[in-house]
Amino acid sequence: MRSFSAVIHRDHDTGLFVGFVPGFPAAHSQGETLDELKVNLQEVICMLLEDGEPVLESDFVGIQNVAIVWVVGNVPDIGLTVAEFLEQR
Repeated sequence: MRSFSAVIHRDHDTGLFVGFVPGFPAAHSQGETLDELKVNLQEVICMLLEDGEPVLESDFVGIQNVAIVWVVGNVPDIGLTVAEFLEQR
């Protein structure tokens, strides 16, 4: 058994779950539910593997949350960069 990491998001226009395997050309699909998407991705990957071992163009590393400070209007100068301010929190 082999496993691949898939990146999944929901399309706002269609409401469908869309997934792809990073670095694996053509390994993408969609589904109305996460279970349907998983089955569809499994089928696509199996079909692609019938053509031989893929040469992955990149490796999935992971996800990362990125926090930002979004300020609107006049902000007093406190003598810190955003990064320095965030480190103090």
